[in-house]
Amino acid sequence: MKYVSLACDANPSYATYAPIVARIWRRMGFEPILFIHNTGWDTEFGRHVMINLDGFLKIPVPRIEPLSVGNTMRVSRLAAAALTHINDDDLIITADIDMAPLKPAFYSQVEPPFVLRGDMYGSFPGCASLLHDGTPALICAMFRFPLCYIGLRAEHWRRIMPIVPGDPTETIRAINHGLRCDSVEHDEACTSARLLTSVEAHGPLKHVVGDRWQQGSLNLISQTNWPGGWPMRMLIHGEGQHFNPESVDFHMPRPIARWTGEALGRYWPDDAAFFRAYWNTASLITEMTQ
Repeated sequence: MKYVSLACDANPSYATYAPIVARIWRRMGFEPILFIHNTGWDTEFGRHVMINLDGFLKIPVPRIEPLSVGNTMRVSRLAAAALTHINDDDLIITADIDMAPLKPAFYSQVEPPFVLRGDMYGSFPGCASLLHDGTPALICAMFRFPLCYIGLRAEHWRRIMPIVPGDPTETIRAINHGLRCDSVEHDEACTSARLLTSVEAHGPLKHVVGDRWQQGSLNLISQTNWPGGWPMRMLIHGEGQHFNPESVDFHMPRPIARWTGEALGRYWPDDAAFFRAYWNTASLITEMTQ
């Protein structure tokens, strides 16, 4: 079984995308797990979103000190392995609620453990440190992966995170243990550190072929145009208005744009009618309340 761990609060700039992104991931064969903030949905907009998330697993999460609501939701994605119905050999991939996948093959090109778009914050060879024997390696606390997208077996997540079985909220508290202040980077920083110190990432960094790298058994996919720092094959905000069959994902615009549902329908024609109907109503409600 394959799962995708997603999260959002009731902020329309993010929550608007939840039904669409969850539907796309399910279309690709990943069952969505949605961590949602436990308040703020009792509005016309919130009810519209919740109705269109009917049938998806939703885990309510309170704000957990010392993090803000938004940063709590970011960290909550790391708690999916606390759900006891997930088997050890199931795949859990973390992703962003405002990032729409466009090309299924991109997400199944390598076996877990993997990090897709792993070079978002720096090139693999350029940011690698040197081991005692002079070979390069990505080092804990010296390199950070983006959470969009890290794919590990549930057993691996359970080994590197302080999972409290059956209790995602307490798992988030355990992940925050020792954190002294709010941090927008805590989700990625703690995951990168724990992943790079796991046995799967032991060893030197090696280039495999093309955009594929490997450190130990950790598979890494580079998708950033360094030294320019621009994500490759990603539609960013307004670029999504123009169909591009080579794109693998779409970082959707904030504030939300009326054309987004129509644009996504070109990549997912079987869901185009839903995208149009949902998006027209969601965007209208959002415009009326802002």
